[in-house]
Amino acid sequence: TFFEQATNELVKKYGNNNKVNYYNIALGGMGSAWGAENLTSRVGYMNAYYNETITPDIIYVKFAANDIRLSPDAYKTNMSSIVAQFKELYPDATIVLVSGKINNEKDRCR
Repeated sequence: TFFEQATNELVKKYGNNNKVNYYNIALGGMGSAWGAENLTSRVGYMNAYYNETITPDIIYVKFAANDIRLSPDAYKTNMSSIVAQFKELYPDATIVLVSGKINNEKDRCR
């Protein structure tokens, strides 16, 4: 996936020679409001699933398609909440916001 490839390239570029562990706490079909509201429980689920406390170095955040009907301000509020929560949980992690594609207006009208 994009996220795994991007992370592997960063490790190669900076020469850390570290093993890359990739954890995906997404749940398909959910929007950014859900992400903001459920981030802590998803992190808890991840830690319980792997039976350890995960401390990421890099975090990718992407919400797009399921937010098509949100206003830009509502989307920004949700994403800001997600980033703030991640910063509180993982102050040393790099957070990368990934843009989704913008749908063609004509396709949406069909």
